[in-house]
Amino acid sequence: MTIPRYSHPNVASTRHWRYGSDMPDRTRYIRREIAEATQRALVAVALQAYEEAGLSGLCDEGRWEVALGAMRSYDVRNITEKPAL
Repeated sequence: MTIPRYSHPNVASTRHWRYGSDMPDRTRYIRREIAEATQRALVAVALQAYEEAGLSGLCDEGRWEVALGAMRSYDVRNITEKPAL
């Protein structure tokens, strides 16, 4: 997959990119990649915690509480420090 190149005609005026759809394609691409990586990491952490809680003998409700706790305590800085695949 190729990263879209930055090609906005008015480089000096960037304030309107914050809220509008004029955001450069590269910025949108990076934000989407970060969001998808975060989602994948949190799902993996939750599934692992859920399975481990089940092996420990917890009921479904207890397993979900453990999974939610794992997601809440996950350090999202781990996502940006890992090398890209």
